[in-house]
This record gives sequence, C-alpha cells and structure tokens, in this order.
Amino acid sequence: MSKKKTNKPAANAQQQATQNVQKEQKKKLSKKEKKAIAEQRSKELNQKKTRNYGIGFVFSLIAVAVSFLYKPEVGTALWSYTQMGCYALMGVAGFFLKNGAKYEENVKRAKTMDMIGLVFIVVCFGMIMAEAVALFMG
Repeated sequence: MSKKKTNKPAANAQQQATQNVQKEQKKKLSKKEKKAIAEQRSKELNQKKTRNYGIGFVFSLIAVAVSFLYKPEVGTALWSYTQMGCYALMGVAGFFLKNGAKYEENVKRAKTMDMIGLVFIVVCFGMIMAEAVALFMG
C-alpha cells in the first residue's frame, strides 16, 4: 500500500498567510484609524437602519392608502379581505421596524423601535384573526 503524499508546502504557505493577517490585525491602530473605522461602521449602520425604517414606512402608507381606497366597500366580503391584506402589510412594516432597530446605536431608541415593531406585528395578527372570524363565522 502506498501512501498519498499531501502538498505540505501549499499548506505551510496558507498558514503563513493567515498568521501574517493575524499579525496585521493585532497591530495597534492609531486614533485616526480607530476613528475612521468607527465612523465607517456608524455610516453603514445608519444606512441599514434608514433603509429598514423607510421600507416599513412605505408599507404602512400603502396599507393606509388601500384601506381608504376600499372605504365604500364597508360591510362586504371584499372589504374584509382588503382589511386583512392591509393588516398583513402593517405586520410587514412592523417586521422592518424591528429589523431596523438592530442597527440603532442609541440603546433606548433601539428598544423603543423594537417595541413599536412588535406592537405592529401583534396588532396585525390580532386584527387578521378578528376579521377572519367575522368573515367566516358571521
């Protein structure tokens, strides 16, 4: 039985490359570099947060607009279905608010936005169940 030879020089080269990267990371950063890294991170978090809040706001506006568009249909099955759709859109908006809260730097504001998103989602499920019960039981 012959043993297969492994390519040890390539493995050593890879280990050396990872060690070099680790050494560079351990090198102390200057105040300017730390500030630049913190500023870049803050900018990225702000972009993600703004995008999530914006999408949530758009979904909630669409839900309200559709609800007002179908106002003349009050009492019909079409009204119930559109209301359930609007509540589902509000739940999606709540999901985006909760997701945007992950990127908040201010802890107090993050908790507030997370709670608002959770309220949107809970109200969404409750109202969809209420509309479904009214539609199918009544």
